[in-house]
Amino acid sequence: PLAAFGDDIAELLDRLDLASAAVVGHSLGGYAAAAIAQRQPARVTRLVLEEPGIPPRVPGQRHGLSGPRFALSALAGLVVRRGFDRKAVTSAVSQLRAPDPAWWEGLASITAPTLLISGGPASHIPAQLLAEVAGRIPQSQLVTIPAGHRVHSRSPDAYLAAVVPFLVDEGAS
Repeated sequence: PLAAFGDDIAELLDRLDLASAAVVGHSLGGYAAAAIAQRQPARVTRLVLEEPGIPPRVPGQRHGLSGPRFALSALAGLVVRRGFDRKAVTSAVSQLRAPDPAWWEGLASITAPTLLISGGPASHIPAQLLAEVAGRIPQSQLVTIPAGHRVHSRSPDAYLAAVVPFLVDEGAS
């Protein structure tokens, strides 16, 4: 199941013998980063969610991967150009399209200072949805960098200008 991706991060921290760490995730990685921050809040010191995968709260709600702006060609690109496993991609997208009210409720349990990054109008994830996610996480801020879904690769200077100071300020919290 998709929720196990957060467990994978916890296992990696265990193998690296790290009690806690700053966690940065993009897209599906953002979903996984939020999952560990929800389930094991003490393990995450800072959280950066760049255009995270966001499941709907209720049946019939359409946004992100199920919304009208999401192109199936993007999935094909992951499989063909990037070599991702077709079944894994299809499974992850199917699960992210399924309502998950528990994920939404779990946002309030995130204790790490959190930076959410929106790709702005060119992204398939609506900015107002990311604003709603930010509003449910106690210590969060939302930054918009109008670069589309892949902010880190399409606007690396702006991405680093937002993320690095946030992570460096770790000792201030």
